[in-house]
Parts: sequence; structure tokens; C-alpha cells
Amino acid sequence: MSDTRETRNEYDEYYDRPPVRRKRRKKTPWEKFKEAYLPLVLVVVGLIAVIMVIVGIVKLASGSGKDKGNTLPSGTEDTSETGDPNLNQPSAEAREILNRAAELAGHYDYDGAIALLSAYAGEDTQVAAAIQQYTADKQTLVLWEDPTEVPHISFQPLIVDTARAFDGDSQSDYYDRNNLTVEEFRAVLEGLYGNGHVLISMSDVASPNAEGKYVGGSIYLPQGKSPLIMSLVPAHYPVSRAGDGFARRLVVDETGKISCEYIDSTSTRVSGAYDFVTILEAFIGEHPDFSYHGARAILGFSGDDEPLGYDITDAAEAASAKAVAQCLRDTGYEFASFTYDEIRYGDATDGEVTADVQKWEDTLEPILGQVQILIYPGGSELESYEGAKFDALYNAGFRYFCGMDNYSTCWGKITDQYVRQDRRTINGTRITEDADLIDDLFDANKVVSSERP
Repeated sequence: MSDTRETRNEYDEYYDRPPVRRKRRKKTPWEKFKEAYLPLVLVVVGLIAVIMVIVGIVKLASGSGKDKGNTLPSGTEDTSETGDPNLNQPSAEAREILNRAAELAGHYDYDGAIALLSAYAGEDTQVAAAIQQYTADKQTLVLWEDPTEVPHISFQPLIVDTARAFDGDSQSDYYDRNNLTVEEFRAVLEGLYGNGHVLISMSDVASPNAEGKYVGGSIYLPQGKSPLIMSLVPAHYPVSRAGDGFARRLVVDETGKISCEYIDSTSTRVSGAYDFVTILEAFIGEHPDFSYHGARAILGFSGDDEPLGYDITDAAEAASAKAVAQCLRDTGYEFASFTYDEIRYGDATDGEVTADVQKWEDTLEPILGQVQILIYPGGSELESYEGAKFDALYNAGFRYFCGMDNYSTCWGKITDQYVRQDRRTINGTRITEDADLIDDLFDANKVVSSERP
């Protein structure tokens, strides 16, 4: 019992003891903050995180549906992405003008882009920003000091099917020496572009001033870029060549753009990039800065069969050829005479030159329109730019005269009345045996096709 009692007394003593009042410790500011505000802060932070995730998802969704054709210049912003209240979203009219201006600027035509944007009657922040951007970009361009020092390189029609072109018949050796393959031409374009060359037109080299005198052009390009002229001579697509694996003809496609018809080894007709023109168009589409102010190449014609791939003695075919020619002009191509009978004007008599010019005017001018460029066959130039021969050519409207010199990088001369320029031929022999003559342009070792004999 004593044990029980003692135990009980111990508990009784404990519970009967009056409560001890302890002095309450004062809370720190951090403890007060945690109790009063921390839960609320955590809730707010969580809400912000959720909102940011939702906004990110919305941006991603709107970005994936964005028009990929938008070509707004760098330095302008689309308010649909930024949400910047200081930038208004452009109207449909403003966006169209912005895209057209961006296309001009892509060809270094900053003056044209600025003029187009400045003519916009509305008020748009992005239009103003684009004008400012293009004005700054224009200031970075450098004047090409001597427009007579512009290389001119010339090609012949391209081989599409090497198996048919290099089949061992009587023409195989000719094709091997004179024509590049489609694959090789694409490689040439890559090499030219990689080395900073930019296509210009003959009128960029020189054009008449207000008094009608020819003066050198002011060619402005970025530092490190250099001008270049290209030509295809002759631009004919005869049926016989089509059977040897060349393109059949140029056509205008359903969108109003130039395309090429090709007949493959199974006699199936297909359309696409199978020749000089359409491959160049595809390349400029990917690299608009390869073309200065929208310049393209020069296409040379003679009286040979089927210019552009059409029998122009047939009325319907002639109409088709005329439509193709107009499309080419609208795209930026320039036309040249390769003389009607591909005769050597330097060796011909006065009468022969006059008669040849007349045949060219009677037969090809109705299809192509008047041309100002003459490309001498074989480089056989006039001995003198005075006298009956020159008068016949000048009276026919020729102002640009292209000789040939494969051993100089470039040569030109600008007079009050006319412009002269030499060209170099780029062919199978040049890329396989004379690569040193073109090493200022591209590396021939990176061009030669494994399918060449």
C-alpha cells in the first residue's frame, strides 16, 4: 500500500500544483512575417507561375501558325508576338508594303524600299522602323570604283541527262568540251556566291545620262562583295538536243512564272528546274542577295532552230515564244543578239553585216523585242567602231558590244556612244583543263561532276 500511496501522492502533488506562469518570449520580425504574409506570398508566386506557363503555350501556338511568307525587315517587330503597346499591328496594306520593301532591300535596292515605304499614306510604327533600318543599311554599302572592271562569264545550255549526252555518239565530245551539267552549274553558283560575287545587269555597268551619253553606273554593294555579269549563249532548245538529255523549252507556269519543260529518257514530259534560267531562278529565290536590284543574266539568240524552244515559223508557237520572252523580261533577263547566222563580224564585209542585222530584226525582233546587246560569235569583234559596219549595228540600236577574252579576268570600256566588254566562257574544258583561268571566280575542283567522261 505504501507504494500505491506514495505514487498517488506524487500525482496529487503534481496536479494540485498551481500553474507556473512563464514570461512569454517576444516574436522576431521574421516570425511575424511568416505567420502573417508567407502563405499569401506563396499563393501569389504560384499564380504567377501558372500564368507564365499559359502565356508561353499561347505564344508557341500563335508562333507555329504564323505566316511563313512574312518578310518583315530586321529591326521591326510584330506586335502579335511582342504585345508591346507602343507598336501597332500593321494593317493588311502596310504588311503588303513592308513585304515588298523587304524584297527590294534583299536585292540591295534600299532607295527603292525607302521610297515605297515613304509613299505609304497611313501611320504605322513598323513602316517607320523599316525606313530607319533600311536607311542605316544603305550607309554600310560601298561604291564599286570602276564599272569597267566587272567580270562577264558565259555558259552554253546545260546537260540534264549525262547518260544520253555522253553516250559515245558524234556529239558526245562536243558536249564534253562545251557544256556543263545541271549539277556542275549549281556548284558554280554556290562557288560564285560563296566568293562574294553578285549579279548585275549591263545597264548597271553604264547607261545614258540626260544628254544621251553613256556614263558608268554607281554600283553600291556590301564590303567584300563584287559585281558579276552572266550570260547564256545561245538560248536555244532544239528537238535534237532534247533527245540528247537537254531541256526541251522554257514555259510560263500556272502562277505566271518561268519554268522549264524536260523530256526524260522514258519520253515523259516534266516541268521544273532543268536549265540555266530555272536553276538560276531557284538559286536567287534562296539567295536574293545574289542579285543586285533584281538583276538576272543575259540570254543570247541567233537564227538557229527554236529560240526558247519554239518553232517561230509557226504562228501558235511564235505566240508562245513571245509570251515566254515577255515573262523573262519582266523577271529581269536581258536579251542579246549572237548575230543571225552566227557570223564573224570582224571578218565579214560591210554588206554581209548589214544583211545579217536585217535578218535578225525581221525574224527575232518580233519575238524578243528590240535589243541593245551584241555578243560576237567566237569573239570576232569589229576592227573599228567607225564606218559602215558599226553604223549598221548602231542604227539597229546596239549599244553594248561583248567580245571574248578567256585569259583576262575582265575588261571594259565606256564611251559617250557605246559600251564594250569582254566575256569568259565557262565550259567543260575550262573546269577540267583550264581551272587556273577561272580560279578568281570559284574552285573548279569542287565543280566537276563525277559523271563527266
